[in-house]
Amino acid sequence: MKTERVLLKKLAKANKRIAELEKNEIAFPIRLWAALEAILGKEFHIPTPTQLKVVNTIYEENETIEVNPHEIICIVPVTGRKKIIYLKQNDIIKTYHYNNNDVNFSMLCQQIDPLNRYLLKVSKSAVVNVAYYDLLKGKILQLNITSEELNPVTQIKITDNADFIKIKHGFEYRISLQKKVLGYKFQNGNSSWNNFVT
Repeated sequence: MKTERVLLKKLAKANKRIAELEKNEIAFPIRLWAALEAILGKEFHIPTPTQLKVVNTIYEENETIEVNPHEIICIVPVTGRKKIIYLKQNDIIKTYHYNNNDVNFSMLCQQIDPLNRYLLKVSKSAVVNVAYYDLLKGKILQLNITSEELNPVTQIKITDNADFIKIKHGFEYRISLQKKVLGYKFQNGNSSWNNFVT
């Protein structure tokens, strides 16, 4: 009887230790990723969202929206200084008109994505998110997602492909690192830990 109680205690202790180890095994990649974010702050830092005063293209109403660089698909001209911003938020494509005579494409790109991790001015009048475009021959970018709303921007001509290749490589590097550490790819390449846990 005493031997049985001792064995049951040892078994309970062993089961508890197994549960702790299993929990630790799941938590380890998460802790490692958090440590990498802390060490490589510049590499993984997500800038605070940018507030833009825009016009909703569906309702033709003025709005102030918050924009994250990884949500933007592209920004292209409409007429004059008016630009159209294509966004993908929660798997929904949204379009907004942005009209600010004091802000050109370069300034807008720098304002939204100061680290140039996603956005790149690829011509005099176009900004693209490298996550959503692939380079074809002849300096043409091809959209790698399909949606009727995006038909006008399925292909965009670029002036120089060197910067696109460099920023696309950096984006792919971050995705690869996420997969290696976590076995998981964050949506749209967004490496914010808060977005992973919510």
